[in-house]
Amino acid sequence: MPPWYHYYHKELAAFKFFFWKKSILFSPDVADSTFSLEEHSYPEFEEITRKILKAYNNINSTEIWNIEGINTTIRQINLYHEMGIITDPSLTIRLYECLLEVINHLEKMAEFGKKFPFGGQPKDESANYFFYVNEFVLGDNTFFAELDDNKITYLNYNVIYFMGTSDVAFNKSMFQNLENLIKKSTQISKVGEKERRQFFNKLRRKVRLNMESISTQEE
Repeated sequence: MPPWYHYYHKELAAFKFFFWKKSILFSPDVADSTFSLEEHSYPEFEEITRKILKAYNNINSTEIWNIEGINTTIRQINLYHEMGIITDPSLTIRLYECLLEVINHLEKMAEFGKKFPFGGQPKDESANYFFYVNEFVLGDNTFFAELDDNKITYLNYNVIYFMGTSDVAFNKSMFQNLENLIKKSTQISKVGEKERRQFFNKLRRKVRLNMESISTQEE
């Protein structure tokens, strides 16, 4: 799942920032810390996350997903809960609730084929949102951008880092690969209501199963 979707909720954004600092960047200031919203809300990132979401909502985009798209975030929440880094089970449940709300919003954008702010409605001038599902190819968070006549590929490495290239031959090959992948995928934005419902229901089911597991542990 693209990282900015975690920014819709302050709780989910805070969790991702904490996870990245603790388990990816190995920041000494959180090395021995447990996660709580009181201590790790990261208000200094609120302005930049708003700008990121605003910019994203103004750009026409195509996304290719599969059912594994939310697994990374689910595993991170599970891991921190099981390790006792999230000490409050109600916070774990809240993070899952945020994830469900993100899924609901993505489904709504896919239904309209338009981007709009979380909790909002599309407008005539809203950017286009093309959503495809490919059940055979696992996603790798590669981003391909077209800026006028320029093409840029951003390759993800080590979870939070990206390396970009505007090499003409490389981007020509990448563009062809993505076109072929789209041809072998199912569009569920604006069309394919049955397939769209089935896909997002599968995502929700993954989250709810984990929520139920946490609730059972606490009984």
